[in-house]
Amino acid sequence: MDELSFALAIELQLRDVEEALSTRKGKGRLGDAVSSSDEVAFNDYREHLLSTARILADERLAESLDRAVRSDGGLLEELMKLELGDEGSRELAMQLSEEAVMVVPEEKSRNDMWRSMAVGTGVEMTDEAIEALERRCQEWDLVDELEKKKKSRADCAICLESFSTEHTITAPCKHTYCFTDLKDLFIRACKDEQLFPPRCCKQELSVELALPLLNDDEAIEFLEKSEEFTCKDRTYCFQPSCSRFIPAENISRDVATCNDCYSRTCKLCKKEEHDSEDCPDDPSMKLTLETAAANGWQRCQQCHSLVERSHGCQHMTCRCKAEWCYRCGVTWKTCECGDWDEDHIHRRAEDLAIREMGAGAGVRALAVRAGAIVADLRVNHECEHTEGWTYTRTAARCEMCSDFLPNYIFECDGCRLRACNRCHINRI
Repeated sequence: MDELSFALAIELQLRDVEEALSTRKGKGRLGDAVSSSDEVAFNDYREHLLSTARILADERLAESLDRAVRSDGGLLEELMKLELGDEGSRELAMQLSEEAVMVVPEEKSRNDMWRSMAVGTGVEMTDEAIEALERRCQEWDLVDELEKKKKSRADCAICLESFSTEHTITAPCKHTYCFTDLKDLFIRACKDEQLFPPRCCKQELSVELALPLLNDDEAIEFLEKSEEFTCKDRTYCFQPSCSRFIPAENISRDVATCNDCYSRTCKLCKKEEHDSEDCPDDPSMKLTLETAAANGWQRCQQCHSLVERSHGCQHMTCRCKAEWCYRCGVTWKTCECGDWDEDHIHRRAEDLAIREMGAGAGVRALAVRAGAIVADLRVNHECEHTEGWTYTRTAARCEMCSDFLPNYIFECDGCRLRACNRCHINRI
């Protein structure tokens, strides 16, 4: 097998191994003490393939340098003479430094600088020779940079595995992502609007980072979801079997036409197109709103989504980015409802006290601790989660995505919110 075919075979095997390992990734793996035997085997084989690939790369580099030395021996000799001449000039300057008067040199072009360095060396520096010498120096710099990049490694912020920096991407916040986890983040953002736009440490990640990793269908889906998730007044196909988002260009005179099933939906009432100017009553929507009112849910006035608060204060930030009061539903800071609900904040404090002390700590002790937590929550009811996170090795449920993690959890040092690794980096 020739060298090119051998390198291609290694590359294909590496892709197969990476794909096999990526299917084993999950939230529960962070902090696991033992990996399964097949993961160990895959990791060992991947290291073997990477080692073989590095050997091939070293051989190709050695051959390239050998050809460069043979073909550019004259240029190398000239460069050596220039360096020696420059060194001699420096020694002379050192000897005369005590008597020398500082003179600000005139600005010179790069060609003039090369020629001045060649003075006294016997080397004729024509424009062509200078151009060839600089081109060769740039090639050597590129080779050095490539070799440094191949040897350096970084840990992925999500899966915590080590990768060559060639196979990682650095986010604006300086967190490093392997290709698999960065691609997965953009794909999950198409399914879970709370993850959109994809971000790390509250800084948005440009789609340009992920486009080389997404196939055509995935890239198209992300761009379509970008249009959907940034639309403030969305219209979906009224057909339950379709329910496809209808973009603005498909809406004319308050009638939206679905691209998939061609059904026509009223933009105002979100139901089937109707002839009358006034939208008809919707019994199913009326029943839904009655259920929401009975359970204390609130409806966003901007995107009309129903929201149920699981924790936190009255300040709601909807997935459409609208901010409003959970108690009355109006725009935030335009009402007199206050920042928190007393019943809600006491229930939260009791839950935190039990989490901290255990249910067997006694009613009096728990009540005293809950009282202290209430006072703290009143100050930190709008936590921005900037005080840091504590990693704890314990089984717990993420309060953001509701996934159960058997081995670890992150807890906000400010409000004690518990979150998995992905949520505390990408969802907060």
